Amino acid sequence: MLTNREIRALPMPRITHETKMLALQNADHNVFVVTSGKIKSNIVINVFSKNEDGRVSLFYRYFIKKHDARLYNIRTNKITDGYLTNVLQYRDTITAAKKEAEKLKRYISPNSTGSSAQGMLYKYDTWRSDIRCKLRKDKKCAEIDGIMRKIKKVPKSFETTVQKTMSHSNYIFFDRKNNLGTCSCCGSTLKLSELPRFKDREFGKCPKCGKDIQFKSEIRRQYCGIRDEGMAVLVQKYADHVLAVRYFHILYDYKKLPVPKVTVREVIRTIIDYNKQSICDYEWYYYNGTMRWCLPQNSMFNPDGFHHIFLKGILHKKGLSKELRAAGMDKLLQGWEQINQFIKADSAKSCYVRVKYLEYLAATPVLEQITKCEFYNLVSDYMSGKKYSMISLLNEKETSIIKILGLKNRVQLREARSLNINSSELDSIQTYNKTTDVNRSVSDILRLARDYEGREERVFALPDSRLRKLSKYLDGMGCKKYERHNLITDYFDYMRSCEILHYDMTSDIVLYPKDFKKAHDEAAVNVKSRKLAEECSMIAGLLPDMHKKYDFSSGTLLIKAPDSGRDIICEGQALHHCVGNYIPQVADGSTVILFIRRKSAPDKPYVTVEVKNDKVVQIRGFDNRVPESDVVDFVEQFKHSKCIA
Repeated sequence: MLTNREIRALPMPRITHETKMLALQNADHNVFVVTSGKIKSNIVINVFSKNEDGRVSLFYRYFIKKHDARLYNIRTNKITDGYLTNVLQYRDTITAAKKEAEKLKRYISPNSTGSSAQGMLYKYDTWRSDIRCKLRKDKKCAEIDGIMRKIKKVPKSFETTVQKTMSHSNYIFFDRKNNLGTCSCCGSTLKLSELPRFKDREFGKCPKCGKDIQFKSEIRRQYCGIRDEGMAVLVQKYADHVLAVRYFHILYDYKKLPVPKVTVREVIRTIIDYNKQSICDYEWYYYNGTMRWCLPQNSMFNPDGFHHIFLKGILHKKGLSKELRAAGMDKLLQGWEQINQFIKADSAKSCYVRVKYLEYLAATPVLEQITKCEFYNLVSDYMSGKKYSMISLLNEKETSIIKILGLKNRVQLREARSLNINSSELDSIQTYNKTTDVNRSVSDILRLARDYEGREERVFALPDSRLRKLSKYLDGMGCKKYERHNLITDYFDYMRSCEILHYDMTSDIVLYPKDFKKAHDEAAVNVKSRKLAEECSMIAGLLPDMHKKYDFSSGTLLIKAPDSGRDIICEGQALHHCVGNYIPQVADGSTVILFIRRKSAPDKPYVTVEVKNDKVVQIRGFDNRVPESDVVDFVEQFKHSKCIA
């Protein structure tokens, strides 16, 4: 393939008379005329068309060598590996002279039955796209194959983990008609008369191998079929500071025989690179025409990884510490051992937490310090769906555990560790540290956060003497436990109202009123009245300009601005509509309320008008009714006189 420099250095092709005539044959849309030739074993396709000024010139040159191609845009002087048919619009025509079409067919589509230049170019570009796609896939597959070749063999001891994973799949299939039963574990045949009495699906023990089993009917096995599934997880060294986590799907099929047909299939491989802090998943899936290891293809993949839905299984623990040490993970081993101590049970949940811990450790190294300090609830919260909420709580750039957790000092750290705090409790402690400098124990902080949930920021700032009085006051109201939260909310709403009204916030009469409900309601009414008075005061300052701008009369009607803010409220009450709710908008100047009156009764409410941005947006009569025609005509005169819409 020619280089970009060589392509630009080539002489431009000559425009023949036949090419010009073909390019100018249609005035409605562009016609692209194609010519072709060979330069240094490269096929070159020249594309001519008419310019905006009506003259024919060279637009593109397309250099082809098998599936490799370069597209040279003459007008922009840019060379790309794009497709010619992509830049030529579908509504435009691609054509060629008869001899040029035959030459093009010989060059790029010798086996084609058609002779259309457009069809041959589309056919070539489609073929080229398919070849390039296949090459990209082959390259990706080769890369993945290279990664997979480094995976170690499955140890022989893994068979024990498989059996442990499927320990729930042990049966004695019984046939009462023949008085016989078969154990799926040891394969021995038993006489039912020698067994204690049992019912179908009841649990028991095999007298031969001594394993726990479940009794199931032989007829159900033969005709319905019994299939049990499980998952096992294997962690191995991949390279220095790199681990491979492998997920095996195990199937026990009892359809043909009482002894199961065992199928163990590896479905997911996860490579965890602690140097690059990256996690990459691979799955065994149909890709590029065959079943193979590939990047996730299934729509079931999620941001945390597809394999996590398979973690209801058993982790292979034999030799696990050895594998971690071999991978140079000694620094992380202490955190790993702490996790093992925290979850001793060999269950699906323990497998989930252990494996997920290894993955999150790659992305969040501070997790190791949190684990070593025995904050197991924080680790568990981080790995069980609260990751994104916890990221804001952890200072990952810090190295000290006190600064990582946002604690005040070592005393707080020691108390928090002894209580094994969770993420919501850590949030409460951090909020307390930001709110006040008063030293309180962690247990007291968490008690306040629990008792005053939702209002803890206000409570944290209160001194101890005030807190004791408040607690005693709330307890003295005798409310039930489930009502206490609402009472606390109402109390702090009352406090905010008192602050707005500038009450004496040191007076016990204000802080702890004898009749709380009455004091709360009065404070709320006073705040509302105060706000209304402030808004009416703001409206009073706007009224002179409103009168000057909008007052108007004609015939038997007049229109005027209100004389005060309270006039707007009275207007709404008299005419039974909601204009009284517009007080805040009138006060901030975003809207104007005007009154239409009859000249014979200038003080009697008749029709209300809203003007916004010098445009009449509403005209409402009694009970929101549409006004009469004489009022509508009057409003049109008003708009024309005042030059508003």
